[in-house]
Amino acid sequence: SWRSDYLVKKRDAELRAMMERQARLQDQARNAAEHLEKLQKTGALGQVSGMLAHEMRQPLAVISFYLQGLQMLMERGIVGPRERLEAPLSEIERQTKKADLIVEHVRAYARNSRKGGHRRWMPLFKVIEQAISNYKLSRKAAPLVEERLDKSLLANIDPLEIECVLFNLL
Repeated sequence: SWRSDYLVKKRDAELRAMMERQARLQDQARNAAEHLEKLQKTGALGQVSGMLAHEMRQPLAVISFYLQGLQMLMERGIVGPRERLEAPLSEIERQTKKADLIVEHVRAYARNSRKGGHRRWMPLFKVIEQAISNYKLSRKAAPLVEERLDKSLLANIDPLEIECVLFNLL
């Protein structure tokens, strides 16, 4: 009887150990599956980002070429008046350059070259002012924010990402 009690306890301990091991293995398998799913989503996002960046590149180049042509014609006096065209053409140029920066940012993301990203130390107020300016241009109305910016505040940021976040918050 002591022998049967001993064997039962031994077998019980073995079964508990096996069940604990099985539970650990199931947790590891679940974690591995979740990690794989995240990697697949990241891969898909990278592919879509790369395709988007590639497809946006050509129309932006065409816009830039037309813009340069219009500026050249304006300088020669063929189209005008110059006073009426300078501001809109300047804004088209600025927005085209910004769109090109966004495309480059997406391309970098798609290539997984975000080790250091596009971060740099810069005055935070410049990014905030740019986001507010773009919001005003796109909405034809000022956002309901109070601007009390400390112009000496520096931050190690990716200005494009912060500007996009701020624009969405506005």
